[in-house]
Amino acid sequence: MAGLLGMAVLCSPCPVAAQATREPLGQEEAFQLLDKNRDGRITREEFVGFWKNPHTGAREFQKWDADGDGVISREEYLGDGGRGSQPPPAKE
Repeated sequence: MAGLLGMAVLCSPCPVAAQATREPLGQEEAFQLLDKNRDGRITREEFVGFWKNPHTGAREFQKWDADGDGVISREEYLGDGGRGSQPPPAKE
């Protein structure tokens, strides 16, 4: 299954970068976009920062953090840890 932002190809609204360029992101590119500090994992703060509504972002983060360790690993992301969750909506 596609990763969170990799699903942007199929789901709307798409994340900020995908909306700005109107080009779909690949799974790895989307992971890198969310992983702002490039440490190979997406923290709660990095993830929630892409949502218009931080409460929704926090709830979705819990779905994607499959092992409950407080971060979304590359494996969780690329393996659809969110089990079909929607990608973060673009900020306005």
